[in-house]
Amino acid sequence: MSYENRRAAFKQWMASMELSAAEVARRASIPPTTLYSYLDGKSQSLKGANEQKIAEAFGVPVEVLFTSQQGLRREVGVWGKIGARADVYPLSDYTEAPMYEVALPPGIDPDKEYVAFEIEGFSMPPAEPGWVVVFRRAQLPLDELVNSPCLVDLEDGRRLFKKLRRGYVPGRYNLESWDGADLIEDVVVLRALPFASLSPGRKAR
Repeated sequence: MSYENRRAAFKQWMASMELSAAEVARRASIPPTTLYSYLDGKSQSLKGANEQKIAEAFGVPVEVLFTSQQGLRREVGVWGKIGARADVYPLSDYTEAPMYEVALPPGIDPDKEYVAFEIEGFSMPPAEPGWVVVFRRAQLPLDELVNSPCLVDLEDGRRLFKKLRRGYVPGRYNLESWDGADLIEDVVVLRALPFASLSPGRKAR
């Protein structure tokens, strides 16, 4: 892809997320002048390190930033919140109306079904309160999701956003937290939805 096409795709991504150059630079901890120079065409490209900083700040692969996403934008429902301990509430079977909707983040397949939840607190950096976590609404076999972040429903009624690990006995699983807290050990997981994307959501406006 040419330098101009990459720049155009990046501008399109910013527009789809309703982000200003100043906001992108602030969240990615890069000099605003560097970003303005790139957007204005005064420099052909961003350094790879700066591209990676932006991608990490917004929870997307680098290629998403510089590949055209025209025509793929649609909405995803936000169905609840993720609290400080990664507890997800309120519980819902997704049959009622969502709290609100946000644009489906670039870089994930718009033909799949997704659900999203809003983050509270600062327990999952780089996410800030108001960001949304998007999950694919597909109940895959649990063994295919081991070592992956998931929205998990437990036998005891809890719904959590954790990394799924194998338990100590067959059919049970350990859940790893984002903040270094102790494992939740040997629990029965009824179902799990795979993580798809982390997005600023309405915070991008």
